[in-house]
Amino acid sequence: MSLRTISRQELAAHSTRGDAWVLIHGHVFDVSSWMEEHPGGFEVLLNYSKSGNDAGEEFEEIRHSLDARKTAMGKYLIGRLEGSMAAFPMHIATNDKLETVSTKKTPSPRGGGDDNTIFMLGVGAAVAIGVALLISQRRSKNL
Repeated sequence: MSLRTISRQELAAHSTRGDAWVLIHGHVFDVSSWMEEHPGGFEVLLNYSKSGNDAGEEFEEIRHSLDARKTAMGKYLIGRLEGSMAAFPMHIATNDKLETVSTKKTPSPRGGGDDNTIFMLGVGAAVAIGVALLISQRRSKNL
């Protein structure tokens, strides 16, 4: 899928209720015709449109359905932000099949680490502590 490149200036020019573009994972979506139908309300889309910030993190936090990713996002995708580096492959549906658009990392406006990495480090630490406690208990029983 070939996407056109969109500058920050062009993105900023589309930030009204009747003409709104939203940035998600470095990809630009024209949500103008869908704002009134958005289940979370038009205000959410309008706020991100006006801010120009990437709404990818918030999009993932909501845990949008596969249907939302395939149908709605595929339908409204118009391009990729110039110089963007989105976080991971975004699944977009076109012509009734799921395609993966390769993306790179977009720096979060809030900063911080990758949530998946932090989660995996926490799981690893919990497993290590559990194993250490188990070994300690077995050793104390053998004494």
